[in-house]
Amino acid sequence: MMRQAARWVGVAVGALVLVGCIAKYRKSSKLTLASARQDVATLERQLRANNVDRPQLFIEAYLAHFSGRIPTRDRALCAWFRVTGLTAARARARLALFQSPSTLRMKHFLTALRSLGRCAPQKHSNPSEHFLPGMYTFSETKSSLAGDTLHVRERWLIRRDGPRLWGWYLRRLERTSGDGRAYRYSRAPHYSVLMAFKFEGKVIGRSLSLVETDAFIRPGPCAPKKVRLDRCSGAAHGQQFVLNCPRKVRLRRVSSSPGRPDVATGVFRQIRSVQRSDGGHQWVEMDLHLSHRKEQILGWISRATTARKGKSFACNGRRRFSLNTMVVVVGTIKAGTIALREVMALHRPGPCDNGKVELKTYSGSLSGSTLRLRWRDGTQTYKRRPGVTTPALSLGPMKRRWFER
Repeated sequence: MMRQAARWVGVAVGALVLVGCIAKYRKSSKLTLASARQDVATLERQLRANNVDRPQLFIEAYLAHFSGRIPTRDRALCAWFRVTGLTAARARARLALFQSPSTLRMKHFLTALRSLGRCAPQKHSNPSEHFLPGMYTFSETKSSLAGDTLHVRERWLIRRDGPRLWGWYLRRLERTSGDGRAYRYSRAPHYSVLMAFKFEGKVIGRSLSLVETDAFIRPGPCAPKKVRLDRCSGAAHGQQFVLNCPRKVRLRRVSSSPGRPDVATGVFRQIRSVQRSDGGHQWVEMDLHLSHRKEQILGWISRATTARKGKSFACNGRRRFSLNTMVVVVGTIKAGTIALREVMALHRPGPCDNGKVELKTYSGSLSGSTLRLRWRDGTQTYKRRPGVTTPALSLGPMKRRWFER
């Protein structure tokens, strides 16, 4: 009898513990007004930081899920998928990387994503063949009354994911004097300017809209001190499309997007901090964008530097400044061994940027998600950013004068 009583006591205690755990789980996953505000602020910030379109649709679905409005949740999710081009599986993969205020609530929501049925096709959907991603080119030559000639050439690398567009392009301006006179700043009868722009946008049927999000310039005596970021609208016409930015640009498609990317394609990140010689502190964040096809690699390094110290810097009169550079790299990969070479550096104009960057040559290896690069003065270790797609594409055959001054 004593043993049977002890056994029943043990069962009762176990049941109480189980009930307590279930109650604790339900309490943790419950969405109160305060926790809803915290979740929404955190999730919206992370969605925008990862360039995910229409975060408000996702927030609507998230709140509807925890308030029990399942049809509203499913409608909002399907609308969000159509706008972003994501699927339920891809959305789960990206959201699983976010740092949610409540791991239990996010896990509960991701489980609901897994059980989501098929979304009804959108009425009057636009055929995808109206706009094709890939590499586009633009070229024009203008002459002034004084006989000067301006030649403009651009190479656009455009990616597409559903209605979303993003990418970058290079613009090279070459001006030549008609009477042989030297220009004031170049001290020669000709000069060139090289710029790079990043952009993102949307395509609906034949209509396109693009927004330039950042600009970089190769330093030089004739390089502009400021660059305007434009908004563009246009329409696709087969293998070309016309943009009004407000300048009119007719872009012609010369190659398609590559097929399945090879192993080194992706975005790799390194963050480090160093002590400055003037007593300040400096943080450097580098994103290495690589496009890998067969044995060839092309991409760039986005390098963002932030410096702070107790006293004001002479360059801007403030206690902090930031520098942003875009360094184009080319290279090869064979059997996991990588060789990279920096071929040019472009800068975001700023008062504290002196335009000086030492171009380096690297050798290293890629193992799993870790990329290690060695150069003359040290070693750099980059980690792959999972779920982040690089806009880098091969620029195709480019004549050497693209990179010449």
